[in-house]
Amino acid sequence: MEITLKQLLGGTSIIVISIGIVQWLLSLWVKSRLEKSIQHEYDAKLENLKNILKDKYDLSKTEREFYDGMIGKFGGFLAKIKRYELENKKLLTQETALKDPSLKEPYMEFIDSATEFVAKSFVFLNEDSYCNLKNALDPTKTKSLADLNNNFLDAMRKSIYPKTILNAKNDLKELNYDDTKTQ
Repeated sequence: MEITLKQLLGGTSIIVISIGIVQWLLSLWVKSRLEKSIQHEYDAKLENLKNILKDKYDLSKTEREFYDGMIGKFGGFLAKIKRYELENKKLLTQETALKDPSLKEPYMEFIDSATEFVAKSFVFLNEDSYCNLKNALDPTKTKSLADLNNNFLDAMRKSIYPKTILNAKNDLKELNYDDTKTQ
């Protein structure tokens, strides 16, 4: 049995074409695996970067709701303090708030809300933030309820932005109630 040149060329062509197809398929497979590997590596790095940025600069929805709810509860009491101090030209103290029937209930609600907030912060926030918030409620460190509110706002801000240099009493003019110094 003799193999003709035509058969030899035909068989060789089939082998060469088959090898070419296998080589082409292997190159597609290697290229696909390489692209997926690179994509996975970039996705992992991107996710890591997102987590770093989220930890440093973003508050979760729960934390935002936590702070928004507390600030909302403080808003009404802050307005009552401001109104009292502007109308009476003197600082509102804890003793005065407890004696005045129109201020006693809002003051007690503020203290209840602040205490609840500090208790929740024990779970949600780091130790420094918790201690700052707890210390902000210490009545021995304030001369007026406006100071108490400002201290609490400062502690809340420091729990979000630990390196802050802003101060509620000095930087939020609408919360600086001590107008008696200017008169």
